[in-house]
Amino acid sequence: MKNILLFAFILININQLSAQDYHLGSVTVKFKPESNHWKLLRDNNLDKLIELDSYLGNHKISSYINPAIISNLNKSGKDVNNLLSSKKINSLERIFVIDYEKNIDPLILSRKLKSFDFIEYAEPRYIHKIFDEGIPNDSLFDKLYHMETCNIIEAWQHIDTAGKIVKIAVVDTGVDYLHEDLEGTIYINPGEDGLDENGNDKRTNGIDDDGNGFIDDYMGWDFGADNIEAGFDNDPMPGHPHGTHVAGIIAAVKNNEIGIAGIGLNTKIIPVKIGYDSPNSRSLTNSYDGLLYAAIAGSDIINCSWGSGGYSQAEQEVVDAVNELGSLIVAAAGNNGAEIAFYPASYDGVISVAAIDALDFRSSFTNYFSTVDISAPGVDVMSTIPVNEYVAWSGTSMASPVVAGIAGLVKMNYPKYSNLQIGEHLKATAQNIDAINPGYSGLLGTGKVDALRAATEEYPVSITLENYKIIEEISDGIIENGERIDIKIELFNALNPVSDVRVFALSTAYYQPQFINDELSAGNFAELESKIVDGTISLRVSNAAELNSTLPITIRIIDGDGRMFTSTITILINPSWRTMRHNNIALTFTSQGNIAYDDFPNNNRGDGFSYNESSNLLFEGALMIAYSHDILANVARGSSGSAKNRDFLIDKPIISEIKSIPNHEYTYTEFNSREDSLISPVKVKQRGYQFSDEGKDDIIFAVYDIINTSDKYQDSVYVGLYLDWDIGPGGSNNKAIWHNIGNFAYQKNIVDENLPVAAVQLMTNQRVNFFAIDNDGETEENPGVYDGFTKEEKWRMLSGRIGRDSSNSTDASMVFGAGPLRLRAGDTSRVAFAFFSGNSLDDVIVTKFLHLQNAYDLIEPKDDFATNPQKNDINLLFPNPASRDVTIELAISDKSHGTLTLWDMNGKLIDEILSFDLSNYEDYRGIYRIKYNLDKLSQGQYILRFLNSWNESVEILNVIK
Repeated sequence: MKNILLFAFILININQLSAQDYHLGSVTVKFKPESNHWKLLRDNNLDKLIELDSYLGNHKISSYINPAIISNLNKSGKDVNNLLSSKKINSLERIFVIDYEKNIDPLILSRKLKSFDFIEYAEPRYIHKIFDEGIPNDSLFDKLYHMETCNIIEAWQHIDTAGKIVKIAVVDTGVDYLHEDLEGTIYINPGEDGLDENGNDKRTNGIDDDGNGFIDDYMGWDFGADNIEAGFDNDPMPGHPHGTHVAGIIAAVKNNEIGIAGIGLNTKIIPVKIGYDSPNSRSLTNSYDGLLYAAIAGSDIINCSWGSGGYSQAEQEVVDAVNELGSLIVAAAGNNGAEIAFYPASYDGVISVAAIDALDFRSSFTNYFSTVDISAPGVDVMSTIPVNEYVAWSGTSMASPVVAGIAGLVKMNYPKYSNLQIGEHLKATAQNIDAINPGYSGLLGTGKVDALRAATEEYPVSITLENYKIIEEISDGIIENGERIDIKIELFNALNPVSDVRVFALSTAYYQPQFINDELSAGNFAELESKIVDGTISLRVSNAAELNSTLPITIRIIDGDGRMFTSTITILINPSWRTMRHNNIALTFTSQGNIAYDDFPNNNRGDGFSYNESSNLLFEGALMIAYSHDILANVARGSSGSAKNRDFLIDKPIISEIKSIPNHEYTYTEFNSREDSLISPVKVKQRGYQFSDEGKDDIIFAVYDIINTSDKYQDSVYVGLYLDWDIGPGGSNNKAIWHNIGNFAYQKNIVDENLPVAAVQLMTNQRVNFFAIDNDGETEENPGVYDGFTKEEKWRMLSGRIGRDSSNSTDASMVFGAGPLRLRAGDTSRVAFAFFSGNSLDDVIVTKFLHLQNAYDLIEPKDDFATNPQKNDINLLFPNPASRDVTIELAISDKSHGTLTLWDMNGKLIDEILSFDLSNYEDYRGIYRIKYNLDKLSQGQYILRFLNSWNESVEILNVIK
């Protein structure tokens, strides 16, 4: 029922989501249907799995949906045509909750668990909260402005109530069924009413008389009772008064001379409590158990005035099941006052309700988004609260039951309508409020809910965009500036037959596309007919669109009578990453220094690292450049462990090319460090190279030219990569190892020898630094990263030579880099890494010794990509102090000639180490190293003097014996 289908990604305001929005130490997982794990858990009453024990440690697994609900999904009490399919039931049976003790963020853990071959998906468990901000003769009726603005009183005159009731479930914090204004409105379950065969009251006999798995649930159920061990209870008396307020808006008794009047006629409330018993608690529990229970109990409408900002596949599956059972879900759009998706309101199959005030203006608190379906009054709405009291509250929590109540009126007048048709009928008969809400067109749904139009309009029409397909001019999954795209459209008519339907496309994008064809003829539609429209909407993307920009395409559907329906398609343009696939390795490079993925920890933007079409082997890759323990620029995960640092800003977005001589793929991007007192100014030119020739087809190079853009001399710069390899499911049973003979690092799964081995080596002539990490480590020597990755830890691993040469067998990662580098102001230094893989360590060793250098030589000489020092200099002495040998690194920037000499502290010449003349050489720029033996020198200090055509450079050498 959504008005929008999102291409690639739903963009969420990151400030709305944090670690506090999901339960810590808990994730939801769904097992694949072909695996036996879920059957073992259910049939043998297991609460853990051996395969996960070594990975998670102490953990407990329980059913996501209450087993009583699962076992009784086919006993809904509805018409047989509405029974849930066995396929859908099987799907829900395979979803479980894992509670664990390891100190790893649920978002990161869920992404790692997805790599187990028996797990279909894994995700955090998001915390849901409620969304309040408080001419019948009822004494407070004049306070119910929504009755007038939504034309509810007039609508009552047109509702056929004869012999009908409508059941609306309030899945919320409970309902005060003893309230004076709710007396008689609570639905009584006939299967748990009356006397049993022994003459006992079924409501209290302690027997599951109707066999639905819930004992004595004669008026709903309490899924939030504090006494969980007792299996909850049958008393939905509220904790927080929120649910009672919602119930009163829907169904408070009319003409009883007290209080308020609800919207519904002949409406019965099914109270489903998902709130805790505390009257102060705003958090909810077992929310989707409550949804399924409400559907099984026969609810026509289900109101959900709660939610969160996190999308969940498991929750969408429950929503799908509820829709298949025939219940319409109406939900609040959320109170963040932001353009964001909120759930369950934004799920497919849910009517999302935004809040407006008495004058139809968007409320300041309501969320607005392309997934909103309709708006309703939600400011100062008067209703019931415990105990026999009344209060006006504001929130989308109040707007949602207004729509739910009117949906009940539609159901009463159109009893044969499906849940889908009820929702489309409401949207088709809404009052357009775009004119008084400029800037929010398409973000507040089709308009304000109108009960009178819903009750009286004879032939409403609702044609929606059912599906679409993007056809690229270049089929690479990347839509770039100037590219042509064609859009294939499928439409669906939910209500009455329509004729002469036409489709028009336009865009509100700042960078307007050029439409090649913006109109299609769709013809006639019968009720409930879907049709793929002949032809395509065709356009060419603007050449000026920015990186990661979204291109909204508004689809206007107009029938022969001039009625218009609007949907939106959103397309991602110029993504900030490219995946190289020119040989056996596929690897994503990004525009800001990450590799594998651009959006840790979600890992949706990119394709990771794979070898010979394996599953992903690299969970996170990130560039780090450090000058000291507190001056460090990087895009690796930060001290929280659940979000990455963002210290690099894009200068030139990434491009990719296929080149024929030699046959290779090439990527290029430039980025700068952000301006920060704790980050030294630096520019990075990043390149990727990949060759397809035999022997070179298991290698990919990442080359970084590091440019000191500050005016300061940086004498100890370290450049490296953080690499969280996952060789096999979740990265468990991994070891990160330094290969001392080959001078490279590799990671392998020590249990499954059939999995690939991933390796990395430094190709440029610098000192190597390596540190093997146990991700779950917690000691000073082995700090781990689950609990965060601090700057101090990154510095130690980047600058400590071979700091830890092997991890334990666990979820492992590594830091691999070069340094120290010496960068004068304006100087450039190149650091190049080779990634190479094989089916075994032997394969990796063969590639290293036989093919690696030959492949790297194909990108030499460095020509215009060379390391280009800005002046001649002694770049580095190491070690210093030295006892036997010292390496002298010279930076040469011009076609000069000169000498390198050694002097004692009294000014006496000891040795002329080097005399050179480069004036006739073309390939002269670069860094040169000389190894000098100190055996003939006594202990003390000496002066190294580098004299050339333009300048002199002097360094002190300390000799120890």
